Amino acid sequence: MDIKKPIMKEYLSERNQHERIAGGNYYETGISKFARMRKDNNQRSIVQDIADGIELAERREQIKKMFR
Repeated sequence: MDIKKPIMKEYLSERNQHERIAGGNYYETGISKFARMRKDNNQRSIVQDIADGIELAERREQIKKMFR
């Protein structure tokens, strides 16, 4: 005999699983979601620019050492 979960309990367990997958932002939609995505993208690009600058400086140092 299979014992079935109550329908509401099954629904809540599925909903909680989706919330865990989405990182707690399962119900975030519209303008707030777009604003958060835009902020994350801007922050990521700033960090990427800094990393690229550091990498470029290291390459320049290596080139200077080669020609000395």
